[in-house]
Amino acid sequence: MIPALADAGVTKIVIVNRTPENAEYVAGIIRRDHPDLGIETGTIKDIPRFVKNQKFDLVLNTTDVGQEGLEGRGGLSPLGSTELPREENLAVSGSIIEALKAENPDIIFADIVYTPLITPFLRQAQSRGLRISQGDMMLIHQAALAFQFIVGTNNAYEEIVGVMKKAF
Repeated sequence: MIPALADAGVTKIVIVNRTPENAEYVAGIIRRDHPDLGIETGTIKDIPRFVKNQKFDLVLNTTDVGQEGLEGRGGLSPLGSTELPREENLAVSGSIIEALKAENPDIIFADIVYTPLITPFLRQAQSRGLRISQGDMMLIHQAALAFQFIVGTNNAYEEIVGVMKKAF
């Protein structure tokens, strides 16, 4: 995801992970191919600090938080999914979404989870009138690219995506 964003012209990203070591590990891999990309790293406990200091255009959840079986948690709570009761976790996540919206009402929230299609993270953003992108679109576009690669064609990308959307 991050290399695609960098290739599309994004100049700065924030990588948040459960551990600082993992966040830095991911950042190190990205820096090798994108040395000019501004990268900040932190843990989920740093989310409130990041939100206070910057404007974001996109928040992308690439964790399993919110997938089937883990639906009771918000993706932006700075505490782990078991450290707060469900309602408090969702409230904290919701307040962070509100702060992000205040800085940029055009912010987009995206999730790679596709079961369920609307995760608590996306539901919270959508209920505040914000744009969302569901995980099924990632899966569909990856499948379309894989199909083109396997078949050896660059044709009909949109047609392939259309067929896959109907099938999904």
